[in-house]
Amino acid sequence: MSTRQVVGDGDHAVSVAESVQADGYPLVAFTSDLPLASDLVGLPVPPEVPESHVRAGRLVVVAVGDNAARERVWGDVSSRLPFDHLPTIIHPSATVSRWHRSVRVR
Repeated sequence: MSTRQVVGDGDHAVSVAESVQADGYPLVAFTSDLPLASDLVGLPVPPEVPESHVRAGRLVVVAVGDNAARERVWGDVSSRLPFDHLPTIIHPSATVSRWHRSVRVR
């Protein structure tokens, strides 16, 4: 099973990390270019995704709360990693409203 590393070190990153672990994947670290602390929920917060993690096949999840910052970080991370190293995370208890309607493009 492939391990995950979360890019971000705020409240949103912690929520996403919970979803990663709820999906049954091991979480090995957070990453932040401006870390708020050296560790978060007991895991290290290095300033970037180490090349050794990429070579080991660890998957990276972008979890930056601010939309503009997330777009910038996603662009940077996705330019350096294969797309299959950037999984979608869906919490196992997530649901879709019964009133949800798909948008049709005409």
